[in-house]
Amino acid sequence: MIYTGACFGAANTSMGDAFRRAGASVFIGWSDAGNHGAQYGARFLSYLIDGRTLRQAYDSAKNEGITDYQIKNEDTWWPFDYYHPELRLVRNEDSTVWGWKLPVASTTAAPAITISSPLDGSSQYSPVIHLVGTVSDASIDKGTVTITNNGRSVSAPLLLVNGVFDAREAISPGLNRVTVSALNSGGVGNTSVNVRCSSANPVIWTELVWDTNGTDVDIHLLKPGASLFDIPGDCYFSNMKPDWGAAGAGDDPQLDIDDIDGYGPEHITLNKMPTAGRYSLWVHYWNGYGSTKFNLVVSTLTGLRTFGPFELNYSGDRQGEAIHVCDIDLPSGNVVGAGSRSYSSVRIDVPTQIKKAIGARLPAKR
Repeated sequence: MIYTGACFGAANTSMGDAFRRAGASVFIGWSDAGNHGAQYGARFLSYLIDGRTLRQAYDSAKNEGITDYQIKNEDTWWPFDYYHPELRLVRNEDSTVWGWKLPVASTTAAPAITISSPLDGSSQYSPVIHLVGTVSDASIDKGTVTITNNGRSVSAPLLLVNGVFDAREAISPGLNRVTVSALNSGGVGNTSVNVRCSSANPVIWTELVWDTNGTDVDIHLLKPGASLFDIPGDCYFSNMKPDWGAAGAGDDPQLDIDDIDGYGPEHITLNKMPTAGRYSLWVHYWNGYGSTKFNLVVSTLTGLRTFGPFELNYSGDRQGEAIHVCDIDLPSGNVVGAGSRSYSSVRIDVPTQIKKAIGARLPAKR
């Protein structure tokens, strides 16, 4: 088992997947900032040694004797979506060998997953696939989709409704391996297809995902000098393919889909170099309840950056927070952003802004 006490050590699945490939049975870490990773980890490990299951140890460490508000209330752990929460740490008689076992053998079969679209071995020019398929266990409400291209993997939650998934996902130029996985008491089921994308490397490619269902979070790409909800300067849900350059030049961004019911992903792609300048990426909590956390992946000609998880709060009447995540300088492709909690956050008066920007094209988004 691997435990990392560092802040953001499990902010995404990259490190955990690497340890899994190297033979680790379990990887656990912090998905956010934490003040007492060593203290919390020691308590968690002590409960495992006492014979508690992963889930029991997690709950005990979180609720027994650890009084720090941040620790007790943060959703800190990954990856109970990937490892059975009833795993128990066991040892042989002389305590020299440790291993994992389930306390009771499960009689439930791991879910069988079928991907009907896209077809395995297919090719397409578009950088967005229509991912459709089924999971045999209709009680599972969330799975995971992982897309691997040129040694880089990006994972995101996948909404399941009555055993069916239907989503738009971004792929990269070249060969992409698309894997869908889901977990029940019988274990993890997964299946994969290979899809080749023949489009050129985009100037900018982004992916936004968040961690709550029934919520609507939006990505915005602003051209130099533009403000949120400006048209045509802001590429967002009411301006999904703005005209930013010469007619027919292909130097315009495009938002692939406006996900209004949870998790994402949403992608903005800019395939050809536009006018030089500083372009800005914002994320806005349009509609929902409470708080949600998001991750934003940004790919440019200089490489890949991941930002988050960042928390957004919602107070009703579309008065959710908007966060200025980063800036992109073109033509260099340099991404300017801290990638931490040193971001700027403002509350947007959305109805007023949209009325000013698009007038009669209100009503509201839904």
